[in-house]
Amino acid sequence: MGSTHKIYLSSMSSLSPIDILGLVAGSLTTAAFVPQLLKVWISKSANDISYLMFILFIIGIVLWEIYGWEIHSMPVILFNIITFILGLAILILKFVFDSRNNLKSKEKIINNTSN
Repeated sequence: MGSTHKIYLSSMSSLSPIDILGLVAGSLTTAAFVPQLLKVWISKSANDISYLMFILFIIGIVLWEIYGWEIHSMPVILFNIITFILGLAILILKFVFDSRNNLKSKEKIINNTSN
């Protein structure tokens, strides 16, 4: 009843070409989110980021993660976990910064109408 799952990755001393391809691909696609996350963090703005796109993206990442576990692929598992965290961080920052900006806009309107 209880099956054990082994995560597949060739031993580090003998990585197969497909393992290397998976590791390079995962590294690049995951690293691609770092500049966006830094930009959002530094600018304290995520106005140009779509909620729908990131929600769909995160759902896709979760599905990739499930797939990675099913095929026992360490590159798929590892990089989708990291990409999920980066994508979720961007989505959370968007929510936080949008909420702050909306609050500031409302305060500005209130201050302008009281003058």
